[in-house]
Amino acid sequence: MAPAAVSAVPPASQPCGAGGVFPEADLRIPLGLALTRGPDVSNSSPVNSSVVIITKEELWSDASTKGNIAKTIRALRLYVLKQTASTTSKFLGVGSKTMSMVFTLKKFPSSLKALPIPLPYTLPQPAEGLFVKTAKGKKVLSVQFGRGDMEEDALMKNAMAVTSAVRKSLDTKLVREIAADVDRLALPVWNRKQWDRGKRKAAVKSPRRNDAKKGSMAPPCWLEASRLLKTTTASAPAFSAAATGMVILIMS
Repeated sequence: MAPAAVSAVPPASQPCGAGGVFPEADLRIPLGLALTRGPDVSNSSPVNSSVVIITKEELWSDASTKGNIAKTIRALRLYVLKQTASTTSKFLGVGSKTMSMVFTLKKFPSSLKALPIPLPYTLPQPAEGLFVKTAKGKKVLSVQFGRGDMEEDALMKNAMAVTSAVRKSLDTKLVREIAADVDRLALPVWNRKQWDRGKRKAAVKSPRRNDAKKGSMAPPCWLEASRLLKTTTASAPAFSAAATGMVILIMS
């Protein structure tokens, strides 16, 4: 009898106010900065694979996105320090450079009212999320979260507070991508297409079992008959001869 079929699938610049014009930033990606690609399944066990589900409450707070934010903040701080190294004026120094989180949207929500954003490390002015349009027509939500003279840890906590507040106040399905911006330099943090692609790759992975690779074969019919003979002989001696004849017939 043929082995049972094996079922295994191979892993396949500053805003001018709500509704205003937001100057288009130069998008330059530093080396080593990886976009978020959704659930990480590269290290999943081949014996018991599972799909990681990120809920709305966890979106943008996963380890991969946090890592991208940390890399971006570090790169922007270095950029600001280099740009202001030869500046002697306090008004044009590193503290004059503000960092923003920019959420590119598919469309504006029904209400364009500014979103209040509470920050753990406050700025001179209250932080608000402003819905603006870039010079190229992109619809974005921009939130200032820090200055160039702030420590990385403070900037990181403020940035995570921004993503958390936006996630709670805005339909996340409207967000196409997220970038951190300072002085017309924008670096990517999260991208919807990359995220969805990662989820699709995770969805096609199915659990694989070791015993499925070997297959299974039903026991020979004569063995089943022998077992039947042992159980029936003790309880019904008169049936013994007939059962024995059946086994001999099957084996022949």
